[in-house]
Amino acid sequence: MPSEAVEMVSLVKSLGDLPNVIYLLSYDENNLARLIKEGIKLDGREFLSKIVQYSVDLPIIGKDKMGELFEADLISIAGSLTDEQSQRLSAAWYFVIRHYLRTPRDVRLYANSIAMAWSAESDHVDIVDLLLIEALRLHERNLHDWVRDNLEELTQ
Repeated sequence: MPSEAVEMVSLVKSLGDLPNVIYLLSYDENNLARLIKEGIKLDGREFLSKIVQYSVDLPIIGKDKMGELFEADLISIAGSLTDEQSQRLSAAWYFVIRHYLRTPRDVRLYANSIAMAWSAESDHVDIVDLLLIEALRLHERNLHDWVRDNLEELTQ
């Protein structure tokens, strides 16, 4: 929300130059500048330049790297997969999962969700099925709830 973005930046500005204190901010410059402009009707980039004294632009992580992050997390959670699971995972990744994992944070949140569910259900659930169910639960809640509510009809 624009007002919250302005409040956050104003808070950093109001703290001022404390000795031996460095503030580390992580933000999307385009989005924050837009929110500031909407919130206080000033040029957002100019406003930020008065507060942020040094910035570092990080490269965007490509889809291939996102896949590598996901794969590393999956191996640490479930171990190695069978050939059949690997084939199913490839299809699940291509058609579903990769569309929801746009940032490293998305990957980590998804992996944490999988880890919790897997620790409770690993003896009763196929890992690829769990990956798909969790993707629905986290990103398509209405569809997930519909599947859950109609499970008997769907599995006849």
